[in-house]
Amino acid sequence: MKTPLEKDRPELDLLVDLARLIRKYGPEPFEILANSSRSTDLMKKLTHLLSTGARIARETPITGKATKKKTVTLIEKTLALLQETEPQKYELISAFYDALQTKSVLPTIRDVKAFASDCGLPQIRETSRQKSIAPLMQRLILLPTEELSKKLKIPQWNQKGDRSLEGWTNIILGEKGRTR
Repeated sequence: MKTPLEKDRPELDLLVDLARLIRKYGPEPFEILANSSRSTDLMKKLTHLLSTGARIARETPITGKATKKKTVTLIEKTLALLQETEPQKYELISAFYDALQTKSVLPTIRDVKAFASDCGLPQIRETSRQKSIAPLMQRLILLPTEELSKKLKIPQWNQKGDRSLEGWTNIILGEKGRTR
């Protein structure tokens, strides 16, 4: 039973749910967020992010089971909010996210984990590349723009490393042997 202080206080429930995420993400991201929250600039951004998120939630119609193509991921919603608050960071993050989606950067789970480790980010525990993208993006979004621009300067996955059928065809036949 809830105490009178906790009664009808969904924001406290939200904080409790957030605290439960420590099992999933570990203590490091919480420490980083706690240290960063001392900045008045971050608090303004967080306030804006929360209010904009609430506004978007109110405007988004609640429907039945959504199809995968129509579902907007949490990362995409966060990117939309980031575009409003920090356009420079948005450009960096969205370009990197698009490259991740097309596998032009970090094409394997091993690459994603190595990148996170090299950047000094908390360990990625997911076992598939697709599932590892969201935690990686969440951790990158918390970084300052200057640090982010340094960390995201990684080489694009080029054709020599392309393991698709088209990539092998290019290696075997060369560009001259291909017709389109």
